[in-house]
Amino acid sequence: MKKTEIRNLVRLMLTPALMVLLGILLIVRPDSASAVVGKILGWGMILLGAGTLIESLAVRDITASRVLFVAVTLALGTWLLRNPLRLAAALGRVAGLLILVRAIQDIINAAKWKCGMKYALLSAVIGGLLILLPMTTSRAVWVILGILVILVAVLMAFDRLKPGKLLGDGGNVIDAQ
Repeated sequence: MKKTEIRNLVRLMLTPALMVLLGILLIVRPDSASAVVGKILGWGMILLGAGTLIESLAVRDITASRVLFVAVTLALGTWLLRNPLRLAAALGRVAGLLILVRAIQDIINAAKWKCGMKYALLSAVIGGLLILLPMTTSRAVWVILGILVILVAVLMAFDRLKPGKLLGDGGNVIDAQ
């Protein structure tokens, strides 16, 4: 193999390799991913609140609604920075509550129509479990996302290893007839 072919191979395979590492990290450490997202949202809320405050002071438009908005975004952003996993737990509980409400509706309909009771009860159990174990939802989402990232990386690697791509002549050909 020539030196340029090796360089091209490294360039083509770097992104898929990094994506596989990211996918493995998401599968192995889903709580860390939730914490990072919580912290990013916390910093975003703090920046939003500070930016709104600076803008309000600069244009001398300080209203009660702006002061309330700044106070709430700063407080929520600070809370998320201190408790980043609480966001994942809250979202898990909300998902469980929504599933449970839907399951109750399905149980009522199943009783009326005399069919589908097993699935409605199963949904109620799942909703109850998500309320009791809220981090399960977050972990499952991150693990599924990790699996998808790995799958996309493998497909990307196969696509990039097609004949002709390594030599640099197969990627940017436009056939105009």
